[in-house]
Amino acid sequence: MKQNETQRQFGDALIECLEAVGATVCFGVPGGQTIPLYAAARRHGFRHVMMRDERNAACAADAYARVSGRIGVCDATVGPGATNLVSGLAEAYASAIPVLAIVADVKTEREHLRVRGVASQAMEQQAMLQGVTKRVSRVHAPEGLPDVFAEAVRTAVTGRAGPAVLEIPEDIFFAPAAGEAVAADPEAGRWPRYG
Repeated sequence: MKQNETQRQFGDALIECLEAVGATVCFGVPGGQTIPLYAAARRHGFRHVMMRDERNAACAADAYARVSGRIGVCDATVGPGATNLVSGLAEAYASAIPVLAIVADVKTEREHLRVRGVASQAMEQQAMLQGVTKRVSRVHAPEGLPDVFAEAVRTAVTGRAGPAVLEIPEDIFFAPAAGEAVAADPEAGRWPRYG
């Protein structure tokens, strides 16, 4: 079944969330699961900087946050993409730099296959990322995106700043968007933020 190109997709909602908090750029490496993010960025004219490696993407997001005073954003695909983010996220965590890492995951129906890498590229990435971030938040359904996204950004920029992960399963990434566009609050992506 061909996807309806005029229907608002989850990737559109994700780009709208980024724009709502004043994010203007994302650094990353494309993967099969993150195609909706890249397609939506192109539709919205949102700037995405393609990196050669996810380590570079995390470091670029960190540098962007340090220079701009706004949350840095990077993305990676499931498994090897997520493992490559660890060094950059660890640096951001140690230095108290707010970075939002958008990380894909396997389809919800395949989650049980991640143990010992039974599913292709699947691994216990949440446990790995928790050690180098303030929070790992997971979007369980398209309608949950605005709240989960807002909490991840708030976590990254408040108190002692640091990286947060927004984990999105492949089936959610490829789903239609739910609900209306979120209200803009460009100050939500600034740091330091207290409240």
